[in-house]
Amino acid sequence: MPRVAGINVVAVGVAAVAFYLVGVLWYALLFQQIWMELSRLTPADTEGEGWKMALGPIMAIVSVVAIALVYKWKGGSFDVVQGALKAVVLCAGFALPVVAFGYVYAAEPFALFLIDASHLLVAYALSGAILGAFR
Repeated sequence: MPRVAGINVVAVGVAAVAFYLVGVLWYALLFQQIWMELSRLTPADTEGEGWKMALGPIMAIVSVVAIALVYKWKGGSFDVVQGALKAVVLCAGFALPVVAFGYVYAAEPFALFLIDASHLLVAYALSGAILGAFR
């Protein structure tokens, strides 16, 4: 498999697509209406903002590359389950506290935090499992 800086490019690509698709599932299918309401957004608020959708895949790639780098630096071998668990720990330690700022300091509803946090936990776990599968 092709590697860049010791990271399996195919694994990162597959994991990034999976990460992004979890977001599509969460925000376009499962929780779209309630997320919009909790975010105090209307369809009119998002008009002309479609270009921001292009940032989603970029954010997924950056997240997965970061997970892969931590795995590389940590070394050792691991499987799908260990890959998922390690990614959940990374998510809980880094991503979730950042998402919690909105709830803690911006008075966002707790349900909004739960939607965003669950998205990240599932996306990280799936990405970590995929990276573990390719090791």
